Amino acid sequence: MIEFLMKAGPAFMIPLLLLSITSWAFIFERFYRYRKVPKDKGAQEFFDQASQVLKEKGREALEEHLALNKGILNIVWGQLITRLKLLIMEKRTVQQMREEMQFDAESYSRDYLEQYLSGLNTISTLSPLVGLLGTIVGMIQAFEAIARQGAGDPQAVAGGINTALITTAAGLVIAIPSILGYNYFRRRVEQILKGLEPFTHLYINDLIQEIGRPAVYRDFVEQVYHDNVVTQAEMDGLKLKQAELRLPDKTARKVEESVKAANGIKHA
Repeated sequence: MIEFLMKAGPAFMIPLLLLSITSWAFIFERFYRYRKVPKDKGAQEFFDQASQVLKEKGREALEEHLALNKGILNIVWGQLITRLKLLIMEKRTVQQMREEMQFDAESYSRDYLEQYLSGLNTISTLSPLVGLLGTIVGMIQAFEAIARQGAGDPQAVAGGINTALITTAAGLVIAIPSILGYNYFRRRVEQILKGLEPFTHLYINDLIQEIGRPAVYRDFVEQVYHDNVVTQAEMDGLKLKQAELRLPDKTARKVEESVKAANGIKHA
């Protein structure tokens, strides 16, 4: 079979063979990768574990937990922690954090799921063109043979026609499964994104509650304690801010004590 294909000319069949191998490698890799994406039960268990680690051990422990594997939730949720830290540094509001992270979550997930799909799409477009180029070259060779030896000898044109037909067929044989695979994987990407979206939103809510809201409250507390003198109006403002952020008393007191310790304040 290989010998037969090589009769069409290695100048075209070797590139087509490489395109075919690459295309099938992308297809099998994507099938394997998508099968590893957790479904509803698996995603719920993953969220429960991540939520427990975050609430009991904190952000750094969660980052270590997520770094243990390279699945989509490990990678995307780890990226969301990094994104949240940047948003905190930018002193964004809680609502801004939520909106930015929800947008970024889909973007990160899509980047992970669509890896190699652009390559598959390129192969589906490029392989017929390579085959067509082989056809054109084959026909040129056929006409040159006719010009040299005359049209009466069938062998004079057989080589060029052989090249033309085989390269065209090979290009289409590569392009068809590539197109089918690309379209199928595009649909799977949307299905996976839709299935993981509720769990990612729950995770974002946990991140904001455990990390984002305390960080926003800390910024406010630091403004209140910046001169080490706190008025009653400022104390009332702290209570209002705590209520606005829906922070538990334990979390709010912990933040306040941390700021006091940093400023060397022993009594409020």
